[in-house]
Amino acid sequence: MACRDIPSDGWGREWCIVIDVDQDDLRSGLLGLVFALVEIVQEVLAHTALQRVERGSLTDEEVERLGNAMADIEEAIAELKEELDVTDATKEIRDQLDDLVNDLVTSLVATKGVTDGPNGQAFRVGAG
Repeated sequence: MACRDIPSDGWGREWCIVIDVDQDDLRSGLLGLVFALVEIVQEVLAHTALQRVERGSLTDEEVERLGNAMADIEEAIAELKEELDVTDATKEIRDQLDDLVNDLVTSLVATKGVTDGPNGQAFRVGAG
């Protein structure tokens, strides 16, 4: 796939984002993309929840409810992926998205001379 009319990122580079989706099974590819994005949102929510727990801004009851809700969401996502037979498609697309973000971060780090993220953590994206 060729990239056309791609705007510069402001540092003189042009980005082309290509997600490979099985042309023979667009349904699985599209659902895989949707579930990959849902998983990313779920991970952001879990990270935010963990930060709130670590700050001590929640009561014990709220922590328990939040933990149960996050577990229920994760289970529902897994069940739906299995039911719709898109677990593999979701993993493939998620791996592509993770690689894309890692490449972007690596490129930005090299350009700007930044080596660490917030709190000295190394930049890395991924489901695990």
